[in-house]
Amino acid sequence: MTIAASTPLYNATKSALGITTLSDLESVPWQDLLTAYTTSDPRNGFGHVPVIDDIFFPSHFASNFTFKGDLIIGNTGKESSVISCVAAKFPMIEPKPSTSALISTLHTLFPATQTSPSKLDLILTAYNLTPSTRPSTAAESILNIIEDLAFYHPSHTLSNLARQQGIFVHEYSFEQRQPFGGAFKGIPTHALDLAYLHGSPKIFDGTQDPEREREIQKRIQDAWVGFAWGEGWNPKGSGGGEEGKAVVRRFGPGGKVVDEDKEGFLKEWTRKEKWDVIIQTMDESEREVFLGTCIGHLVQLLGTAPPVAGSAVV
Repeated sequence: MTIAASTPLYNATKSALGITTLSDLESVPWQDLLTAYTTSDPRNGFGHVPVIDDIFFPSHFASNFTFKGDLIIGNTGKESSVISCVAAKFPMIEPKPSTSALISTLHTLFPATQTSPSKLDLILTAYNLTPSTRPSTAAESILNIIEDLAFYHPSHTLSNLARQQGIFVHEYSFEQRQPFGGAFKGIPTHALDLAYLHGSPKIFDGTQDPEREREIQKRIQDAWVGFAWGEGWNPKGSGGGEEGKAVVRRFGPGGKVVDEDKEGFLKEWTRKEKWDVIIQTMDESEREVFLGTCIGHLVQLLGTAPPVAGSAVV
């Protein structure tokens, strides 16, 4: 976040605490500060980000590669599962807002001109969003948009930037299906790879095929240990940091571990052709507005918390 973007939250937090000076802020008990900050934060649990002040955090951070050595970077197959969980914390809204209302708001923010059609229409078409799209279907499309802009495109961009700086990159995708049960059973959810990397082998005892799950766990742990010892999985010349095609190691599904050409991986396992439409038609500031509007609509679709009496959702 920029200072300009974070200032309203800072002022709202001070107002909630009834303070006006920095010395007042420094004397507030941390429990009260956290409570005031959380209730003042419009992101409401979507995670906190550093502030770009050109002192502690530079504005050129995205292209500032000063470290040496290799880089390991990857995603799970369904990162948006964490967004679903966070959105569920918001108040329940009935009836659910229509997709036509969202599209109308977006068209107001991104209007067409006499010489150019709305860039928004290209994006809506790519993600199959129309005024008649049912709320449940719209929620899934919006989750895909958030997933692409917040996880997959940034990872892809970072890996490319690192390679351009001569950093050797090892990429992975975790596609093994969640075997434990619950709402996300059968889905490669956000952070599921960490359970395999750090969890005890005993956590798989109650799954349908414990030995297969432990086998994929062993392969993940071996790959990370190998990386720590400078081995990795991308041979020199594979596109890690030198000339050649980039490789993605795919863990799962079905216990498989496959090294495949990144271009083919992106085509088969991601929506790169869709997120490219957004990247090519909107600049960074426009994407921020677009994403924020989509998130605001999504939490109204997925919110399950009891509504607060006298409150209104904007």
